Amino acid sequence: MCSNIVSKKFAFKNVVCGEQEYGKISEKYREKNPEDLMREFMEFSASVPKKYQNQINCENSSYLYSCFYTNDCFGCDGFHSKVKNCILNKQCSEVEYKNLVGKIIEHMKKTGEYGEFFPINLSLYGYNDSCAQDYRPLTREVAIKKGFNWKEKDPAQYRSMPKLTERNPEKLPDSVVKEIFACVHCGKNFQVLAQELKLFKKIKQLITGLGTPLSNLCGNCRFDELSKLKNPRKLWQRKCDKCGVGIESTYVPAVYTNGVSVMPKICCEKCYLETI
Repeated sequence: MCSNIVSKKFAFKNVVCGEQEYGKISEKYREKNPEDLMREFMEFSASVPKKYQNQINCENSSYLYSCFYTNDCFGCDGFHSKVKNCILNKQCSEVEYKNLVGKIIEHMKKTGEYGEFFPINLSLYGYNDSCAQDYRPLTREVAIKKGFNWKEKDPAQYRSMPKLTERNPEKLPDSVVKEIFACVHCGKNFQVLAQELKLFKKIKQLITGLGTPLSNLCGNCRFDELSKLKNPRKLWQRKCDKCGVGIESTYVPAVYTNGVSVMPKICCEKCYLETI
C-alpha cells in the first residue's frame, strides 16, 4: 500500500512501521476484498505527488517498434538501450547511415510511403489482438471496414466451466493447476499456473500476515485491468502544482468525484526530486 518510494522495508502507506507493526497491519488487511484493497490504494496513491512524465526518448529516428533511447535509427525493432546509426537493426557507420537513410527516404517519397505507417496488409494479427485496441479501440465492424484483420472468439476457449471461488492459495491443493476455470468477467477458460500457485504461497511464507489471493480472471482480463492503471497516451499543458512552472504531463488536468479532485499533485522534475 505504498506509492513513489524506493529502498524501504516494512512500510505501510509510505510510513516505515517496523516488522512487528507491519505484520499486524498485514494480518488486518489480508482478509479484505481485493477490489476494496485496490480502491483504497488508488485513493492513497492520489494523495502522493507524481512526476509530470517519464521520458523514454528516441531522437532523430523513424519507423521504430518497441525501441527506447535510440538516436539516428531507421526501421528498427526491439532496441531497449542506447544505440545509434542503425538501419533494420544493423549497425552502420555515421557516413553509411546518412547515405542509406537519404536514399531510402527519397525512394519512399517517390512511392508515397514516407510518413505513412506500415501497411495494414503486413499485420499478422487481428486488430483486437494487438495493442492498437488498447489505445485506439474499434468495434469489429469498423475495424473490418478499415481493412484490419479481426480475431474471432474460439468457442473451444469459452466452454462452460466453474469459476475460481476459493482464491486463498493456502487452501488450494497442488492439483488445482490441472483444473480449468471460467473468467468471472468474460467467461474465457484459464488455468492456475503451477509457478503462480507456488509464488503466492511463497509470499505468505516470506512476509508474515500477508495473504495474496489468486486471480479469478483470464490473462486478457488481467491485462485489461492493468491497462486501466496506465495514463493515456496524450500530453496536457499544465503547471507544476508546487512552483507553477509550465509542464506537459500525461496526467489529466482534473478529475472529480462528488466535487472533490481525485488527481494527485503533479510536479516538475525539480520539485518532484525535492519532494521525494
